[in-house]
Amino acid sequence: MFRILARSARAHGCEVVGVIPEPLQTQELAGAQIGELIVVKTMHERKAVMTERADAFIAMPGGFGTGKTVLQETLAKWCDADVIVYVGCGERGNEMAGVLHEFPSLEDPRTGRPLMERTVIIANTSNMPVAAREASIYTAVTVGEYFRDQGMRVALMADSTSRWAEALREVSGRLGELPGEAGYPAYLSSRLAEFYERAARVTTLAGSEGSVTIIGAVSPPAGDFSEPVTLHTKRYVRCFWALDRQRAQARFYPAIHPLLSYSADAAALAATVRDWSPHTALRVRAALRSYGCCTVTDPVGELVDLGVLVAPDP
Repeated sequence: MFRILARSARAHGCEVVGVIPEPLQTQELAGAQIGELIVVKTMHERKAVMTERADAFIAMPGGFGTGKTVLQETLAKWCDADVIVYVGCGERGNEMAGVLHEFPSLEDPRTGRPLMERTVIIANTSNMPVAAREASIYTAVTVGEYFRDQGMRVALMADSTSRWAEALREVSGRLGELPGEAGYPAYLSSRLAEFYERAARVTTLAGSEGSVTIIGAVSPPAGDFSEPVTLHTKRYVRCFWALDRQRAQARFYPAIHPLLSYSADAAALAATVRDWSPHTALRVRAALRSYGCCTVTDPVGELVDLGVLVAPDP
């Protein structure tokens, strides 16, 4: 369904950076079409230099079992990137072992060879020293910038920034610094900003164009999006994919909640949507409905769809 959107976006001078293919839309993975259109950038934005802001960072918060790692692996396989940098910060050893086992078995859709050949994995499990866990995020983004400066497009998968923040909290406590909310250091917000703002599209000295896109997973305790790491992350990212536990248990993939998620770049598609025919618009609306925007797992969305809950006129 969203391939119609992708073709229309290309016809209007836009670049579709990554599209999840049709084979993933199986009955077991119902609703994959909602994440089919990954990123759209206009052509003039592609020519941005380092001094211009690049909106190349995405946050994926979700509780345990909502599919953060699986979604990152899917993006790593199908996104239009030259190099994949995957950093496991503070995750359990069996999860990193699973990544090391699954990535070599993934087939690169471009070349048909193992995806591992263009993937860099930085593993810092929970049993490693706390200083190593804190440095893992910086190591990953530095490696990404190394390939970016060679004119390559880099996709950085950070799993997860919550574990990195916990390591930051532990280091801060050992240094005797004054704690902030939930025991995190007072400079947590600025550290998150420094990390996400290193995602950029640049023109190298050789004249080629490179970029770093950061897709950071957030693991809030008990899926509480009001905890400090999630709240501070929302201040700096322009694309927010909220993974819902109820949708994951109902076997929606990806379990992105359409009422809690947003993208600040949606205006880039406004002209494309206005040019759609009524028939195409109805088909897209039907696809969103089939994804489960208004299902029994989302009673609020169902009431909004029925017109029971209506926002007041401005």
